[in-house]
Amino acid sequence: MRLLFCSLPAHDHLIELIPVAEAARREGHQVAIAIHERFGPTVTGWGLEHIDAGPDWVPDVIDNLDTVLPDDMEDFTQYFMAELFCGEPALAMGEQISQAIEAWQPDIVLRDTGEFGGYLAAERAGLPHVTVGVLDFNILFLGKGVVSALDKRRREFGLPPDPDGDRMYAYGHLNMLAPDFAPEELEIPNCFSVRVDGVRPGDKLPEWIGDLVDDSLPLVYASFGTAASTIQSYGPPLASVITGLGEVDANVIVSTGKGLDWHGENILGDTPVPDNVHVAEWVPQALLMRSIDMIVTHAGPATARQAIVCGVPMVTVPLLFDAFEVAARAVQHGVAVQLDWTSMTPADIATAATKVLTDPSYRRAARRLQARTLRVPPIDHDAVRFLERIHAENPPPR
Repeated sequence: MRLLFCSLPAHDHLIELIPVAEAARREGHQVAIAIHERFGPTVTGWGLEHIDAGPDWVPDVIDNLDTVLPDDMEDFTQYFMAELFCGEPALAMGEQISQAIEAWQPDIVLRDTGEFGGYLAAERAGLPHVTVGVLDFNILFLGKGVVSALDKRRREFGLPPDPDGDRMYAYGHLNMLAPDFAPEELEIPNCFSVRVDGVRPGDKLPEWIGDLVDDSLPLVYASFGTAASTIQSYGPPLASVITGLGEVDANVIVSTGKGLDWHGENILGDTPVPDNVHVAEWVPQALLMRSIDMIVTHAGPATARQAIVCGVPMVTVPLLFDAFEVAARAVQHGVAVQLDWTSMTPADIATAATKVLTDPSYRRAARRLQARTLRVPPIDHDAVRFLERIHAENPPPR
């Protein structure tokens, strides 16, 4: 098969497509990833073919997200999905993906759930298209706002109307959210669940991390993903995490999440770092997750999935979008304590972390959810078989 992946111009969306792309390549299929040229070196650095496509619109939006407070996030998320994911950039991406389809001749178009240019182009070409659930709670894309906005784009793209959103998941959806954690995801048509732990071949822990693991103290990891390095307002709460974890009887690793959209050399300012806290710009998070006792997290999709697969309890500090639902669901499952990033203090962090570390019910709940998640097949083999079945049932119109 020839598989064309389409990604929003966002690092976190791109890296969530990589496990599927690499699994397909290992199985002997040809893979290319279409994304804005700024991400080309990242794609080719993974040894994958890059196709330049789409405007680079996400950074301008991200720069303004620090004005959206938690009480407004649910409504803003609906607006973001309908007006931005399904906005003018989707049409521009769709036209360029149409050109890529003509030139590269893929058998299937795969897209991250929030990227709709690939969807429009695949529909125009009569190709099967599959969504990869890089976001959480993808059932929300079948809400009236998104369906209506996307139907408008379909008409502008010369496609027949789809007023009920039936075409969005017409061929397949790869669900990476644990079914026991979010059973409503299984309501998505043509849904196939896989689990992803995020560990890549060749990953290894730095020696300094291995030296922090001992018999007397738990190992705690904290990260706000790439959000803290791209949105300046998230620097102070991350600084509170560092200060608060300094009061916890544990060895602590904090990642500041330096990424492609880095906006400053030192997001933490002059925050003093306690002796038990070790700050790094990046660590092999998925691999580290196997060795930690607890994580303080922004409840981003990839991080939450990795924690669930590894049975790690959490202190959640949701920042954006679906992270608030992820955090609330983690509390419901008994695996987490949730804090508000706009008001939390270092003392709040210390109290929450100590509670999760010392109350065995959090670890037991995390292990229970882990065991149920491990019943789901791994992405490496089964996702590719799923795509092969779609290809067999929908031969491309050559």
